[in-house]
Amino acid sequence: MTYSTAAEPAESRPRFRERQVVTAGELTREQGYLVGMRRRHLVGAHSWGIVSGLALAGLPDGFAVQPGLAVDGFGRELVVKQPVLVRSAEVGELDEAGADVWLLYGRMAATPPVRGRFDCGPGRHSRWREEPCLRLTEVREPLNPRRPPGVTQTSLDYEPSSPPPDGNVPAWPVYLGRVSPAYDVDLSRRPYAGLVGESVRNPRGSEGLRVGGDEGGAAVQLRDAAGTLLEPLSVDASGNTTVRADTGLSGELNITDPSGPSGGLSFTPLAAAPEAAAPWRAYRAVVTQGERTLNQLRLEVGHPGPKGDPLRYGLGIGSVDANGEFDRYLTLLSNCTVVVSGDVSVEGLVSFGPLAADPDDPRFRSAVLLRWMRGITQASSSLDQGYATELALSGLQTSPDLSTRQVTLGVTLTNTGAVTVSSVRAAVVFVGDSNDPVVRGQLIDPPADVEAGDSLDLGDTFDLSTTDADTVSVTVGVAGIGPAGNPVIASIEDDVSFLPVPL
Repeated sequence: MTYSTAAEPAESRPRFRERQVVTAGELTREQGYLVGMRRRHLVGAHSWGIVSGLALAGLPDGFAVQPGLAVDGFGRELVVKQPVLVRSAEVGELDEAGADVWLLYGRMAATPPVRGRFDCGPGRHSRWREEPCLRLTEVREPLNPRRPPGVTQTSLDYEPSSPPPDGNVPAWPVYLGRVSPAYDVDLSRRPYAGLVGESVRNPRGSEGLRVGGDEGGAAVQLRDAAGTLLEPLSVDASGNTTVRADTGLSGELNITDPSGPSGGLSFTPLAAAPEAAAPWRAYRAVVTQGERTLNQLRLEVGHPGPKGDPLRYGLGIGSVDANGEFDRYLTLLSNCTVVVSGDVSVEGLVSFGPLAADPDDPRFRSAVLLRWMRGITQASSSLDQGYATELALSGLQTSPDLSTRQVTLGVTLTNTGAVTVSSVRAAVVFVGDSNDPVVRGQLIDPPADVEAGDSLDLGDTFDLSTTDADTVSVTVGVAGIGPAGNPVIASIEDDVSFLPVPL
């Protein structure tokens, strides 16, 4: 079952048959149907405005409107077949701001002379003559040609689904330009007709333009050899532009306007870095060097070959001064020479690439000297580390027995060096008041090897009954053999008192 979609009576058009007597009303309805559908098409599939011509030209005593065609917001065609001259005597003196010129749809009744007798008088005319007319208005700012003066919001919201008006009203002026009191013309801000739709295709279907759609924004569409529809250039709904193919630049490229919002230029990585040189191209590549993955922005400069001058080909980086002249800061020539124009302030690390073994190159001489000095320093450091051997004694404690004059001694030996000390011996000497040795002893017997970082707790008990001195000094000494047979020694001293401790 089929249902009608019309909420109101549907559009009707006359249907004629053989031998039918056709009345004027039926022919008028047919004309109305055709005119209405054409006007709906003109503002449904197009946007209103100037289609062609209608330029203003200044004259010594006025101005002229050139032939052309325009369509107003109701789809009414405004046709100017020949130049229209507007003299200063007709418009009078313009104010100092000039005047804006508009073109409006016009329809007037007309009856051309014909033979025979016909009814005449009001409403008896046999023709409608469509002839646009001009309107001059005083200059008002801001000017919005898409919202002409006198056009109501209801008219601006007109949809082609409604029947278009067939008379002069409502009016819809089309802006043609502005004339000054000296009849100079300004053709900026003229509204031009356009197309309304989602896509434009050429007859072959290989190229097209997408506007809107599910993706939003706009894009240029191309079909590749396999028939796949690609979008090498697209602009999304936010205004971001993406280029997905090689792009040639024949003029200047402004990355961003310093006075406007920030912007930039970014590159997506290539599927694979070019195996051969790709001169005069800028691209991003992801390459692998050993275990590292590098993201590179490459600006390749072409070399002119053995017959060309490499100094004439390069990449320059700089800015434009107040006089519009290019001030070069850095230049990369095609022979791999980098020229810095001006002072260089380094706030990080400067890494030099490999240098050729050229004794005339001061950089090479400096590198050799630096390497030699570095070798001496590293060798000295290695020697210091190899011979850095030291023994240390700490924590010497003595516990005397006053009745038996026995002394118990304890001490800690530590190898604080980086290598092993071999054949380490430890001796103890007690000396009385007469400075004569009274007792000697050994803490390590037989001699031992002490590894780097190891510690030994040494101790023993000694009989000092052979001396009656009240105070006896004790000295513990150690000695061993370090690298290359160098002796390593250390000692620690203290006093032993046999006097009673007062209560």
